Amino acid sequence: MKMSSVVLSAVLFSGVSALGADRMVVVTGDCLRNLVPDRGAITLTAEALEKNPGAAMEKVSEHYNRIRERVKKMNLKNMELETTDFTVNEDIDWSNNQKKSRGFRARMGLRVTTSDTSKLGDLALIASELKVQDVSGLQHFVARETMQKEREACLQEAYQNARSKAEKLAKIAGQKLGNALYIQEDVASAPTPSPRMMGRMEMSAKMDSASNAPVFEAGTNKMTVGVQAGFELN
Repeated sequence: MKMSSVVLSAVLFSGVSALGADRMVVVTGDCLRNLVPDRGAITLTAEALEKNPGAAMEKVSEHYNRIRERVKKMNLKNMELETTDFTVNEDIDWSNNQKKSRGFRARMGLRVTTSDTSKLGDLALIASELKVQDVSGLQHFVARETMQKEREACLQEAYQNARSKAEKLAKIAGQKLGNALYIQEDVASAPTPSPRMMGRMEMSAKMDSASNAPVFEAGTNKMTVGVQAGFELN
């Protein structure tokens, strides 16, 4: 559901020769919308601890491939898969001020992005089924294509309200509103909504036997678009 509000301010100018008008009214309008995210992402990270780097990489690769194939079978809409967090490091135990190697720990993450945001919980459930101990980076955001469409609609709304405000001001001043002399978008007032990301979730033994997928709420992203327009006064 979208919510819109418009905040407008105006100022009268006279003697603006550069624009070819003796008098004009300049108004600014800001269109605010709350956008429901239409994309979601989550990262499932496989992990393996072995005596040597080669064995650790081989085992983590096998686990990663099982995760990837299982995710592919879900046939998620607009699904994008990205490999992240590939590391192999020696795992050191410093107990009693003594250095002892536990072996080599390898990690390999799979980032899953989809427009089936309601299925993010199912991905977490798959992680428990496949013994994935690290699930992180839960994120909801608005797709770039959606942002562009909403931005254009918001620009039109901001301009229409700006013109309405200018007409009221012209009437108060006993003038008639003429043509628009210039229209300018206020880019600084229209930041792209920042995706919100949750931290790391450790999968416990209790989660291993879970049968119901968790439900993640997306919330909303705020988008503000501003315009400035100058209208001739007759």
